[in-house]
Amino acid sequence: MFMAGALSAAPITGLFNTGQSTTGSADNYWTVVAPPGAGQVVSPVVVPLTWLPNTGASSWEWSSTTGTPTGNPVVPVVYTFRHTFILNSLLNPATAVITGRWSTDNVGTQIAVNGQVFNQTSPGYTAWSSFTLNSGFVAGLNILDFVVEDYGAVGGIRIEFLTADANTLASVPEPASLALAGVGLVLIGLKGRIK
Repeated sequence: MFMAGALSAAPITGLFNTGQSTTGSADNYWTVVAPPGAGQVVSPVVVPLTWLPNTGASSWEWSSTTGTPTGNPVVPVVYTFRHTFILNSLLNPATAVITGRWSTDNVGTQIAVNGQVFNQTSPGYTAWSSFTLNSGFVAGLNILDFVVEDYGAVGGIRIEFLTADANTLASVPEPASLALAGVGLVLIGLKGRIK
């Protein structure tokens, strides 16, 4: 008979830091979904010396087909950078937790998990800001949106996922195992009555 085991944490897979593509090309893991017509996410890009430098773990990305920041609009433009991943059906979405850090050009205003907003912010491009996402996850497709206000012509973002896990779902005995257990209990009961 199969017995349900204790729950344990397991990694969430399918999360990719920004800048995992070749220089100046579209990122296969990130898209920019707002404003309309913002262009594709280009990664990685060269940044000023005052910004956090690109590393092998992550790089800066722009919401532009050219990857060149230009201009200075009167009002900020709000960009939404999107990353999607599949939460394994063997993991409990209610226990999922993702931690990471982000830096933004210019200001990160919020992060959303499947539309549930987390008011976790990033003040700019010279330092990291940590984030923790611990609710709003579902089994299957999940959408992470990182919202940035930019004061130039294109929005920039850099994200590193640090931890991502969820508890495994409790195992459920197969029907045949339950039937055998029932038969065994009946036989034990009969044996007790025969004495």
